[in-house]
Amino acid sequence: MTSTRYRKGEMLDERDFETRAEANAGIGEYIDAFYNVSRLHSTIGYMSPIEFELRLQSATRAA
Repeated sequence: MTSTRYRKGEMLDERDFETRAEANAGIGEYIDAFYNVSRLHSTIGYMSPIEFELRLQSATRAA
């Protein structure tokens, strides 16, 4: 099992959702808090979005 799949399971499997809306909110939290933040994106040079933003800010300040 990959690290991402393990974290996803950890974050979502341990919660009991009473409604579909709660489940959607929980999945949204997972995507916003972990998946989109830490996974590498090919369109930005295989960096995480956080790393890309920090490099962009540094380059903007230096210019």
